[in-house]
Amino acid sequence: MFDAHCHLYDDLLKDKIETYLKEANDLGITYFLVPSTDNKSMEEAKEFISKHKGCFLGAGYYPCDVKYLENEDVLNQYLKFVEDNRNIIKVIGEIGLDYHYDNSEREKELQKKWLVFQIDLANKYDLPICIHSRDAIQDTLNILKEHKVNKGFYLHAFTASLEMMKEFLKIGAMFSIGGVITYKNAENLRQVVKEIPLENLLVETDSPYLPPVPYRGKINEPKYIIETLRKISEIKNIDIKKLDKIVTSNAIHFFHVENWNFYRLKYYKNI
Repeated sequence: MFDAHCHLYDDLLKDKIETYLKEANDLGITYFLVPSTDNKSMEEAKEFISKHKGCFLGAGYYPCDVKYLENEDVLNQYLKFVEDNRNIIKVIGEIGLDYHYDNSEREKELQKKWLVFQIDLANKYDLPICIHSRDAIQDTLNILKEHKVNKGFYLHAFTASLEMMKEFLKIGAMFSIGGVITYKNAENLRQVVKEIPLENLLVETDSPYLPPVPYRGKINEPKYIIETLRKISEIKNIDIKKLDKIVTSNAIHFFHVENWNFYRLKYYKNI
């Protein structure tokens, strides 16, 4: 299995991360895309993936923090990191728009400016992007329609409407589904996921955040991705093993992971 979005370097995980990863590996979860959100976490993510097989790097500036890129030194540090690590970065992200805490026009314009900047950065290095969008889905769509991402994009922790899903599908989106799909109040999302083509699906944990049922209120561990996969298999009426092979293949191709060996995975040991 391939977890398309997990912050494995996070302080909430670090004390037990080796145990968490071993338990995940024993279940066949052996690939992890580890995104970052600022200069500090980029370095942390890079160090983490250097020590853990099957982990891949994402580099980006989180929308609520892009104000720091207005500082030339911070911006240059970010650009240097991407340039220096362009051969190991698999995605620019997570980046996007988030109006949840501040929806002032000034904040919106600032976030949109830096989202476009980071799309251009991804295109410069022939990289896909990871999109975070909260309370900003229409603006996100408008920007991605106007500014093409040459190597594609995925919407992390996707929870938008059926109508929005169809609009994003028109421009080639991948949809990464997390633990929210298991929540009691997520019936609308379940109906949306039912309509997403299998070839456009990814799965994620967003560890250590957004744990699935029955683990709500706990730290989200990498192994819990199985609960998300199980729920999607029920919704789409597809065998979980077949679904896993499809979404894993989707991730491997989307992130351009080389030298992988599909058959070394220990599938379904404890599903």
